[in-house]
Amino acid sequence: MAPSDPDPDLDSNTQLDPAPATELADAGRRKPLAVELTEPLVQRRLSDVIYGALLEAVITGSLSPGQLLHDSELAQELQVSRTPVREALQRLTEIGLIEISPGRFTRVAPVDPHHVADVCRLGGQALALAIELATPQLGAAELRALEAENAAFLQAVSAGQSSEVQRSVWAFYEVFTQVADRPVYTEAVARLAPHVARWVRLHRDWEYLPALGSRREQILARVQAGDGASAARLVCELWNDLADSIASYPAVADGDTGTV
Repeated sequence: MAPSDPDPDLDSNTQLDPAPATELADAGRRKPLAVELTEPLVQRRLSDVIYGALLEAVITGSLSPGQLLHDSELAQELQVSRTPVREALQRLTEIGLIEISPGRFTRVAPVDPHHVADVCRLGGQALALAIELATPQLGAAELRALEAENAAFLQAVSAGQSSEVQRSVWAFYEVFTQVADRPVYTEAVARLAPHVARWVRLHRDWEYLPALGSRREQILARVQAGDGASAARLVCELWNDLADSIASYPAVADGDTGTV
């Protein structure tokens, strides 16, 4: 599909009052998006596919913190109209990964350690509730899956495989959210995961990464014993400690693509 005609009321390319150059990354540095729209669009809305592609680009750094975005350029690159691109950008704005100033700019949100820390604290509460609810319902298959994901995480940290670290962090907790089958918990984790995944990419040497594995082993031991309440308390403590660690870091400068 060809991009639709520009809409001047919603045109994110219009720079009425540009922010200082030190605050906004140079849009000319943007890396091309490696996205192929091969999924059957009968099963998923086009905006969902675009959302997933842009989310992945933000997490991996293809779209770096502070980078300017133009919906018309993204639409042309992805060979879609501007409407699904705008819808996807709006969804990313709602979870704090994109910033939109109407008539001025659309950009990838800078990495604010205090914001990420707050997300961790709130997300940790949701994870704790999911674990407490799911623990009595876990079967042998789910327990084996938890053990396997924790082992995969430890191996990925040791090998410095950042993409596998990001995957295994959430695969462990997804076992609980799927068993709990409460959409509100799943939604909370969906908001939490991208911020932490981007943090892991930017801070591969984060001192808490190795500790995550050992502390999850403690959580898993309580779960295996059927003590969901105790496991939930450990989860809250873990994510509060992670939040404190993240909050101690300086903010990531606009355009910084991190160390991974």
